[in-house]
Amino acid sequence: MGPPGWQRGRSWASTSELTRGAASGRDSVSSHSSFRPGSSPTATSNLAEYDVIGDVHGCLHTLRHLLTELGYAGDGSHPAGRRLAFVGDLVNRGLHSEETFVYVMRLVGAGRASSVRGNQDLVWAETHPDLARWI
Repeated sequence: MGPPGWQRGRSWASTSELTRGAASGRDSVSSHSSFRPGSSPTATSNLAEYDVIGDVHGCLHTLRHLLTELGYAGDGSHPAGRRLAFVGDLVNRGLHSEETFVYVMRLVGAGRASSVRGNQDLVWAETHPDLARWI
């Protein structure tokens, strides 16, 4: 185990720090300067290939706008080969939860993104059994 957001062999930051960076349009991962104890800056070079996004909460239009600002095409491709990492709470609260969920799962299926479940995703799955198998 380690601090929040820690992954073996990679730098660490809390999820809120990473998502604040993504929401501001900055390179949310490579601009973070905290390193896992005993690591060196070169150990995190693979993280610079990801944009980490959390707490979308069904706001599909806002998500698409953010992806455009980060240089992604509508199909989730990026000219520099970057990938997306969604860190939970894709749904619930916004007007387009189902559409947001389907859009992100298509990106995951195409190999352009990774996604982990958030508490809102798990609650939402209880009322959407047809989509719950993807959560």
